[in-house]
Amino acid sequence: FQHSKVLDRTALSSSGSFPGAGANLLAFPDDDVSVVVLSNNYASVPGTIAENVAGIYFGREVASPEVALAANPKPMDPRLTGTYEVVGRPWTFMLSIREGRPIVAWTEARVSSLSRIDDETWFSPLDWAKFTLRFRPDGTFEGAFQLPGSEPLVVRKR
Repeated sequence: FQHSKVLDRTALSSSGSFPGAGANLLAFPDDDVSVVVLSNNYASVPGTIAENVAGIYFGREVASPEVALAANPKPMDPRLTGTYEVVGRPWTFMLSIREGRPIVAWTEARVSSLSRIDDETWFSPLDWAKFTLRFRPDGTFEGAFQLPGSEPLVVRKR
């Protein structure tokens, strides 16, 4: 178990996933409280849910996450299709366009649509994450992947 401070309390946590399922355990041994979240998808969301449930239990105000999507989204630039890696992590994903809609695929079983937030930012409901994807004026690619509550991670096109 990973030891850390969560909500200013000593916490133990463990998480895991495989195609089609995910889980997170967040335990507060000094408070005799544990939160377990089981999910029928392969995403990072159970950890966020567990921490929010614990926050509610401990009387913290928990904000409901919101994502404002573009009212009239432009189609994804077809140059963005291809394979990518998240720098510093063993994560790769593929972007494609199916029936005019952008799709992110981490594995054959872990696939999500993307919804445009603005000209360069896309929302992935599977991970509750944001992708920032753009081409600079010189034509080089620049990208980032950001999970809820985390710093953006650099994305590199392969």
